[in-house]
Amino acid sequence: EDERVRVESHKVHGRTLVARQSFKLGETILKSTTNYITPDSEHLEALCHGCLKSYESRPLRCSQCKYNYYCSQDCQRKDWSVVHKLECPIIAAITKQNKTPTPSMILMWKLLILLPKLTPLEKELINTLENHLGELPTQKREAFDVSSLIIQKYYKENCKSNPLPQYKIE
Repeated sequence: EDERVRVESHKVHGRTLVARQSFKLGETILKSTTNYITPDSEHLEALCHGCLKSYESRPLRCSQCKYNYYCSQDCQRKDWSVVHKLECPIIAAITKQNKTPTPSMILMWKLLILLPKLTPLEKELINTLENHLGELPTQKREAFDVSSLIIQKYYKENCKSNPLPQYKIE
């Protein structure tokens, strides 16, 4: 555990990372190798899908799924080797049906892809994540349910060698 920061529960924001000291402008506070990132709906074409940085030049678009954008070939290659080569066919199949995957769908898909590769500690941390589904308005809950069904369908069709973990969401 880093002595400079701590995890706290917040009534409104859920689990948060809180600084225990002051930091200098530009100082690195936390380094993470997480691959559970994707731009939100408003920034799908404005931020790199590999590192979430803004583009300094024209972004590179995945030629297969046409959904992911990257700031550089290096970032695109790294994302491909870690997770995108497994999610890309699923995203492409969804977009070919004139449906647009939501960032929530992409995050769920990445989690399912990377789950077998996680350490026991990482799995434990994922199991401590808070579930806010009950707080969603009906329309968003229905969209989440539809997203879940789409992911389950494509997962079963395309990942037969890696069975889908079963989770009960209340």
